[in-house]
Amino acid sequence: MGTIFRDRRSAGRQLARKLATELAGIKEPTAVVYGLPRGGVIVALQVARRFDLPLGIVITRKIGMKSDPECGIGAVTEDGTLLLNGTGRLIDPTWLRREARRQQKEARRRRVQYLKGSRLPTVSGKTVILVDDGIATGLTLSLAIDVLRKEDPARIVIAVPVALNGSLDSIACKADACVVLMNAWHTGYDTVGNYYRSFRQVSDQRVRNILKRYLPQNGS
Repeated sequence: MGTIFRDRRSAGRQLARKLATELAGIKEPTAVVYGLPRGGVIVALQVARRFDLPLGIVITRKIGMKSDPECGIGAVTEDGTLLLNGTGRLIDPTWLRREARRQQKEARRRRVQYLKGSRLPTVSGKTVILVDDGIATGLTLSLAIDVLRKEDPARIVIAVPVALNGSLDSIACKADACVVLMNAWHTGYDTVGNYYRSFRQVSDQRVRNILKRYLPQNGS
């Protein structure tokens, strides 16, 4: 069955311990932590606390199949950049454009909700530890790497508690390093949430409260 994490906080603390052994010299001002909202922010918070690093977010949205929204076929950024897998390229283009616009709108809404009055930590020239609560298809995380690359970081390190059935392969070639607690293969568990005893929905307000404590305010 493999490892079952108690919750995202526990997984984040375990991930931070592994990062400490595998990445030497993680410290300000040479590194920052970025999480994917919502659940990835909870995991990322534990890493940021462990190393006393700035915490930021990168927002990409999954595009699921029309018949099964949980089955990812693509991802989209706030500016409309689209990444599709093989299945996504076969989907009705009219429906796909409409769904991509809907998810893009949600990404923009989240930025306003989470970052009002705050600014994200600088990425240029730094090691970015990019954290999520798990990798299912790898699409949102892969697109997040593309977004961060535009900011010219020194390197990007992917850090996740669990990666499902080969999903890490599509990420590893784009990142400079990957730290994963469990690479789950052919276990019969097909969702990230199955590897957590508690995998409750994370609210916008919780993400906002975390970032309000960690992000500098505009003008400060």
